Amino acid sequence: MEIGVYSMIKSQHRFITEKINSLEVEVFEERDTFLAEFARLYNFFLGVHAKIEEQVLFPAVAMLIQDLGVTEKSAAPSIDVLGRLAADHIMLEKLGGEICSAGKNLDERTLKSRFYAYKRISIYHDATEEQVIETVLKAANKEPSVLEDGIEKAEHIIDSYGREKLESYQRENAI
Repeated sequence: MEIGVYSMIKSQHRFITEKINSLEVEVFEERDTFLAEFARLYNFFLGVHAKIEEQVLFPAVAMLIQDLGVTEKSAAPSIDVLGRLAADHIMLEKLGGEICSAGKNLDERTLKSRFYAYKRISIYHDATEEQVIETVLKAANKEPSVLEDGIEKAEHIIDSYGREKLESYQRENAI
């Protein structure tokens, strides 16, 4: 069975959370290992995960919201929430970029502060996103399968990132 877009994103959320939690130990013990592994996660987040959300999943959810009737709309979040979720990506890009580019030169307290901010935003974002999507699906009386289309576009994003690079990262991290 081929995995769909929403299933892929939910699986990536679990992986990202697990990876961030495992990196928490390394930020205290081995800075070089932490920075190398964080950079790989950050590149995956920017190059695959966030792009699929913004270019495939969020537009599909926006269409569901737009198609809701007046009664159903009162039970669903507004389309603005998708903009806030996309804004989380910008914050994560900035924080992660700073960790990657300046991490070797940041004092320990600042590095940990940036990492914990990244962790909080990422975990909150993923939980909020899934809650929003489930609420929209319920209001629209739709099954999650309606969000599984768009796999071709997601595959194109993966190809642009580098399929071999992604598959290697997935194998190494048991995604």
